[in-house]
Amino acid sequence: MTALEKTQEEIFNSEILIVNASLDNFKAVSLKKNNAVIIYDKKQMEDSKEENTILNHELFHCKYDKFYNFDTSLQARKYRETRVHRKMIESILPLEKIMSFIISEIPSWEIAEELCMTEQFVLDAFNYYKEKGVIKSANLQD
Repeated sequence: MTALEKTQEEIFNSEILIVNASLDNFKAVSLKKNNAVIIYDKKQMEDSKEENTILNHELFHCKYDKFYNFDTSLQARKYRETRVHRKMIESILPLEKIMSFIISEIPSWEIAEELCMTEQFVLDAFNYYKEKGVIKSANLQD
């Protein structure tokens, strides 16, 4: 089973409805009325890594109930997006895992391939741990 299939299975097992539909202004969105729904536009996805990253992002909105609407303040939106992104990093690329990649000198693009996530996600994870002070002077390989 691929990483993308595992993400889709987790969405299904979480009883979150997932819908592939044409979206004009977004690649994906998660909504909650009674139950959570993820709507995404697969045609807008560059590859399976981007699709998996975006679906995970929306899944984490649903898991942690971090939704907002157009009336939500920009500050609240940023807070919720940051919380979702941090939880996603800690779950998909925990500190021990990223440290083993760093020690093995595996480049960021290869980590992205292995995880089926975007390289930007891997770089964000590295920067998150570096800002927390748990990764000192190490650098990811390009």
